[in-house]
Amino acid sequence: MPLKIERGEIALLFELLTLFVAPIVSGLVLILFEYWLNSRNK
Repeated sequence: MPLKIERGEIALLFELLTLFVAPIVSGLVLILFEYWLNSRNK
């Protein structure tokens, strides 16, 4: 039996996903960028 998912629910899920994932990803990018800069300066 396939799940019936409304368009609004998908949008809400996507919004929550981006809300949680965005800060994590941006934090990782910042850390990697700083690490890259430090390794370049040596």
